Amino acid sequence: MPRGTPQGTVKCICQLCNCGRHVCPHSNGNIIDQGEGPCLFTEYNDRFDPKQIDKTKSFKPDQNYRPTSALLDTDTTHNVDYRQWGLVKTDSFKPTGAYAGPQGAFDGDTTNRVDYTKKQADPSKSYKPDASAYQSGAPFDADTTHRADYVEKQAPPQQSYKPNQTAFRSDAPLDGMTINMADYRPWDAQRTEALRPKSSRHLSDAPFEGMTEHRAMYDPKQAEASKSFKPDQVYRPNSAAMDDETTYRYGYVPKNAEKTQSYKPDQIYRPNSAAMDDETTYRYGYVPKNAEKTQSFKPDQHAISSGPFDGNTTHKIDYTKKDAGFCPAEMVLTKRDKSYLLDGDNQGHRWYHKVNLGEAQNSKLAPVNS
Repeated sequence: MPRGTPQGTVKCICQLCNCGRHVCPHSNGNIIDQGEGPCLFTEYNDRFDPKQIDKTKSFKPDQNYRPTSALLDTDTTHNVDYRQWGLVKTDSFKPTGAYAGPQGAFDGDTTNRVDYTKKQADPSKSYKPDASAYQSGAPFDADTTHRADYVEKQAPPQQSYKPNQTAFRSDAPLDGMTINMADYRPWDAQRTEALRPKSSRHLSDAPFEGMTEHRAMYDPKQAEASKSFKPDQVYRPNSAAMDDETTYRYGYVPKNAEKTQSYKPDQIYRPNSAAMDDETTYRYGYVPKNAEKTQSFKPDQHAISSGPFDGNTTHKIDYTKKDAGFCPAEMVLTKRDKSYLLDGDNQGHRWYHKVNLGEAQNSKLAPVNS
């Protein structure tokens, strides 16, 4: 709260609000100032803790080439551990001799035909109603149920609740004065002083030496070029004849086999000489029946009132008009309430003090009730 101001006449936005949607920013807005010149103080420099560590020792083995005078041994682990075994041919359990078919004519009796026992059963009784159309002998009058039950009613036009739109015209001359012009109050404000440091250039007369940190700390070393261990790539052709014998050719054993005889039955079509029986189960079991027309349970025409049409609904009868009003903080922030003036901003609170109606500079709006 600003000093020297009575406690009851000064309120902030948090105290003026009665809807809970308006609060002060609650930010003091102070800026850290380290004096003139750029600020070199950072959180990283303040919390940095230098430590002394040694260079990690390399465990990489020595890469010097150590030639040997021994001959190259081409025996691999597979060749050394391989043990050849003698194999005996497996006896065949396949029956010998040609296929001998059964003797006699083919009877064609299956297990289903032999075990099938034909039974006589009565057809199921159908409960399907008679589908014959019911025809009336009376002449067609084209009156539907909707036309017969429809009752035309006379209702007066609904009363309009629209307010009168007659324009209000004043005989006074137009002065061009708006509410904004009338309520505007000019304030004397000084220009904010710039806190930017001076950026004058400082030129040196010394010659440019061009020495960088990389050049100053560079330590040249003498090193010899690495010796290449790549073998000689001179082509040496072989004078011996090429041996194209492969493992597949060496281990392949040809065998004699006969083609398997097919046991598939004959697929020749044999048509039936009997006449086609088109009697279906539906036709055989269908029994037509006579049924009466279902009785209508529709009630008779209800009584119609002869009185005038009211037109009032439950919504119109129960409706009660209420005035919600405005939040005092909203009126102050949007400058529609001139009875409160901004007194200052201290630690995030916007303080407004109550003024008299004469100090509001001809305000045309009602003050906010505090």
